[in-house]
Amino acid sequence: MAAPQIIGFEPPASPTAGGQIVSIFGNALDSVTSVSFGVQPALVFSAYPVAGHPTYNSRIDAVAPPGDGTAVISVSGPGGSTSTAQGSFAWADPTTGPVVTGISPLRGGVGTAVTIQGSGFSGAVAVDFGTTAAADFEVIADTQIVAWAPAGTVVGLVDVTVTATGGTSSASVADQFTYIAVKAPKPAPLSLSPNYGSVAGGTFVTLLGSGFTNTTSVTFGGQAAQFDVVSDTTIIAAAPPAPGGTPQAVDIIVTTPIGTSTAVPGDGFTYTVVPAVSQLTPSEAPYLGGTSVVIAGSGFSGADEVLFGVTPAVYQVWSDGVVTATAPPGIGTVQVAVRTTRGISAAGPASQFTYALIPAVAQLTPQSGAAAGGTSVVINGQGFTGATTVAFGGVVAPAFTINSDTQITAISPPGTGVVDVTVTTSGGVSPVTVADRYSYL
Repeated sequence: MAAPQIIGFEPPASPTAGGQIVSIFGNALDSVTSVSFGVQPALVFSAYPVAGHPTYNSRIDAVAPPGDGTAVISVSGPGGSTSTAQGSFAWADPTTGPVVTGISPLRGGVGTAVTIQGSGFSGAVAVDFGTTAAADFEVIADTQIVAWAPAGTVVGLVDVTVTATGGTSSASVADQFTYIAVKAPKPAPLSLSPNYGSVAGGTFVTLLGSGFTNTTSVTFGGQAAQFDVVSDTTIIAAAPPAPGGTPQAVDIIVTTPIGTSTAVPGDGFTYTVVPAVSQLTPSEAPYLGGTSVVIAGSGFSGADEVLFGVTPAVYQVWSDGVVTATAPPGIGTVQVAVRTTRGISAAGPASQFTYALIPAVAQLTPQSGAAAGGTSVVINGQGFTGATTVAFGGVVAPAFTINSDTQITAISPPGTGVVDVTVTTSGGVSPVTVADRYSYL
């Protein structure tokens, strides 16, 4: 299981009484089982995956406990634990409400991105242009917010106000924004990549076009999709299941406060039966390659390529649901994919294949012992997980314990002279070096 990774969080502070909802963004956070602010656990938290975001795949919403000063935010779960930088989170009671000291630009039309400068913005809950709520806003820091000018406001001068923990900022000359009779363009998808996907949904599609700022919905043939607006010209969307669950061509439609895109040939998406990998047997093998792997799944008829990561493999299609392939040499964990003219199978846990590393012995402690055997020898190195044999000059140790992937404790068998100590795992046998030599006294 992947170790959790924190990429960022907001807001960076909470009142000393606690209760602030803090959103933590990162990878592999959906399996986290505990969240702490310093030494105190979060009052409550919820972890869940996020589809389609280019930089993170999961999120946690946690309620900060009472506290004082600064702290790190830590998370842990089955995959491990991680934390933010020292003192990155703070407890502080605001002495004043939010204050707007300037905005940029000073004028624009509906959909204009306005940068608001000031103070007291942490935990902001609303940004208003006059009496109309911003189409969207993002708290960059306690001193900066980016907000998008909403529709429904008359041409002319309005005050841009921020509402946060300390109240609502007072209107002033510094917060005045002038609406002009210019509207952002209606959204217009121009191209898709890829333009096909499985009828089961789940394909990540990149939409290129214009006018995507403040997108409120993306639909595939009328089916709502999860999406992330990367920029005004780019959206990443996760295709929902095909309408009716059948192969068909549909239009991808984008809606913003400005309007709804018009169906054009460039937004056409085709649902088809693409291959899908559901199981690999075995899912781990030596890095030298040569292992025969049974790939189970569906949609394999007519397969024209099988990939281990980016490396093609020799394969045989036995049926629409079974392919066998000879694993090429590799390293680490890779995705096994089957390609047909209808598309390529999606990556996922079921298609992960791990190349086992050959173990390596780096140090022995002690380096000598009695000829009668029975000496406890600590072996340091790497790749020891799953070790099946420890041998002293070819003689198998009567007992050994795997302390970690980098350490084994073994009992020496009887022997004479200088021998090499080797470790055997599914990845192979550790190579003989001067570091593994053991002397019988």
